[in-house]
Amino acid sequence: MKKLIFSMFILALACSVMSAQTDSTRTPAKDRLSEIENMTVKIRKHKTVRSGNDLFEFNTISHLGYGRHLVEGDAFGGKFGPSYELFVNAFDLGFNPASWFSFNAGIDLKWDRFVSKSDKIEVNADAFSLAAVAPDNINSRISVFGFSVPASVSLHFGETSIRLGAECIFNINKFNKVKSAYTAAGSDFSQVTKAGEIEKFRHAYTAAIDFDGLGIYYKYCPKPLIPGSNMIEKYQTIGIVLSM
Repeated sequence: MKKLIFSMFILALACSVMSAQTDSTRTPAKDRLSEIENMTVKIRKHKTVRSGNDLFEFNTISHLGYGRHLVEGDAFGGKFGPSYELFVNAFDLGFNPASWFSFNAGIDLKWDRFVSKSDKIEVNADAFSLAAVAPDNINSRISVFGFSVPASVSLHFGETSIRLGAECIFNINKFNKVKSAYTAAGSDFSQVTKAGEIEKFRHAYTAAIDFDGLGIYYKYCPKPLIPGSNMIEKYQTIGIVLSM
């Protein structure tokens, strides 16, 4: 009987020791949950840092812009407006070798309007000319659609960046729309012609300052729009760019 009681005591003691060892190595559920949350936060932070410093970046419809032209030529007064451009990025490829420097190139869809408020633009035998006597309240414009291939280098200072670049401009239509609205002899007239040959290829130089997705840009295009004509010799553009 004494041996039986002694054996039961030894067995109970062994079970108690094993239970204590297991409890000492077991992590409480609350602490384990906290560890998992900390691991998740670290992974998220790591991914965020990597996504902001990718060596190559590819974006679509990443920015759009609007600018006013200062046109120098026979039918334009050498002042900003009402001629303008509108463009939207189709795609953009960025190369970021450092956090303070990047190189970008892509394709923009581009709409231009060159508006004369002083002379009526006419088309004769697919060539542009100006009316000898301008009607009253004239609004005569050439509309151009095409795409451009911009390339630029940027220096980044926190949320601010300075961008310098150039672009090649390709006019898709050989003949473009000319629209004139005017008043003559007390009556209002509107005339639309889809003709008139313009330069197929042009180029421009650009500079911009961007701050947190909003930028101001300047562009200079030194090549005439119309072959063999001084109507639109060259133009400058000032506008804004919104990055999305």
